Amino acid sequence: ALIAYQEAISLCPDVAIYYSNASACCARLLEFGDAAVFAQEAINQDPTMTKAYFRRAVAMMGLQQWKGALEDLK
Repeated sequence: ALIAYQEAISLCPDVAIYYSNASACCARLLEFGDAAVFAQEAINQDPTMTKAYFRRAVAMMGLQQWKGALEDLK
């Protein structure tokens, strides 16, 4: 699934949900650094996307960055 989202991003780089979903895939693969990067890009694309903040919080928890995770969950 991650490869499919990366391909979708290369074709349509301005669609926030692709980045958010790629973030979820990375988190499931325990690639939390990449998950955070994808989540941040989703937020950059659409600052109102609540799910992207949740995805970034999950990534931050995986990186044991508790304060950042807590901020995203507020």
